[in-house]
Amino acid sequence: IASMLLSGCKDEEVITPVPSGIRINEIIVYEYPVTDGGTPWDDPLFGSATGPDVLWQITGPQTIWSSVYFPNTDGDVLEFTEGFPVLLNDPEALYQVKLWDKDDLDGSDLASSDDEMVSIAWQPFSNSGETGTEWIELTSGNTVMDIQVTYLFE
Repeated sequence: IASMLLSGCKDEEVITPVPSGIRINEIIVYEYPVTDGGTPWDDPLFGSATGPDVLWQITGPQTIWSSVYFPNTDGDVLEFTEGFPVLLNDPEALYQVKLWDKDDLDGSDLASSDDEMVSIAWQPFSNSGETGTEWIELTSGNTVMDIQVTYLFE
């Protein structure tokens, strides 16, 4: 009788509904390239070289820029908390999370251009049981960051 009861049980696949959006609450960058292949990111014609002035960007169906940056970084952990939350409205799309070195800090150097330091591909929702608020680790080469997200369901 016991074998008959057990054979009637089936594992059912649980599918998480697709969220209507994803809220990014915070980005923490633990490791990032402090030089561009050994050359300082900020190496002026006159004066001393300094570390990168780091800000983040998310591209994909939407493009969102950081509203703040960390000046002259030297490898310390960067905790971006200002300017959040940020809403992604296409959770199943492929996004890029990028770190940039901001070059023109005061708007006086129109000839300068920001340098892309790293770009990491990221799909916020992959139907792996994501619900609620959680931390997602993204890595690429010598870059490691965590993104805190909240999955929004209508």
